[in-house]
Amino acid sequence: DKDRGKDKGSVSVNTVKICTVDDVYQVFKNNLNSLQLRNRFFDEVYVPSLTAEERESIRESLLRQFNSILSVTQGSPQDNPDLYRVSVELDDPETAADWVKQYIDYAIAATKLEIKSNIEAEQKLQIDALTVKAASLLQTAQKERQDQINLLKEALYIAESIGLEIPTALSDKASLGGARYIDNDLIYTRGAKTLRAQLQILENRVSDEPVIKGYRELKTHLGLLKAYTLDDTQTSVVVVDEAAEVPTAPIKPKKTMIIAVGIVLGGMLGIFVALVRIAIRARKKAL
Repeated sequence: DKDRGKDKGSVSVNTVKICTVDDVYQVFKNNLNSLQLRNRFFDEVYVPSLTAEERESIRESLLRQFNSILSVTQGSPQDNPDLYRVSVELDDPETAADWVKQYIDYAIAATKLEIKSNIEAEQKLQIDALTVKAASLLQTAQKERQDQINLLKEALYIAESIGLEIPTALSDKASLGGARYIDNDLIYTRGAKTLRAQLQILENRVSDEPVIKGYRELKTHLGLLKAYTLDDTQTSVVVVDEAAEVPTAPIKPKKTMIIAVGIVLGGMLGIFVALVRIAIRARKKAL
């Protein structure tokens, strides 16, 4: 925030808070891990991809299946705490890669919308505050001008009553901004001619804006705030370190492990069959 014009009678002007890179990324991380975003992706992407028969399952069951397919994991707290990985496991590798991209795009869009909403809300608050302040300053200036007019009229009545047309030596001490019972009571010493001229100026003043210190700056800032619009199309939320790629080999099932387990089980089964045959032959000989 910026605070200008600290002198008495000046106007304080605030600027819209600027989002830092860390602020934006924190909002993105919140969205990436949010249940709201996951449920939206579930409803808009995952469920439409199912067959009519699969959709008949209860929602809780489908959600469990979906959560086992899509995962968001954080990098090592020591090495890469700000690195996040989105993974999708499907039979169709191209669809899996596309879903990863879509999910990240969902998070980016949600982040842009949230940041834009926050900035616009703060922008509106400042516009409303500055608008009220500008109106209050004008109202105060008008009242002060009317007070000056009333003082000058009283002084003019006194000056005309005693026939004082030109200023006297005491007029240097007469000031509208001085103490009430010292300077203001001596205003008549300025003389009727001077007082009439001052009254004419004050009564004919079209606007009090020029005499309000800092008012022009406030109005300029208010105009800039009203004209400002955030172009989120030119805003980059995150940098994707590694884009989703279509795998050349399936992650599951592990064929090597299946073959190894098959060999082991096959060998055990062969030994078992051989032992059974030996036992049968031994029994026949005994009979």
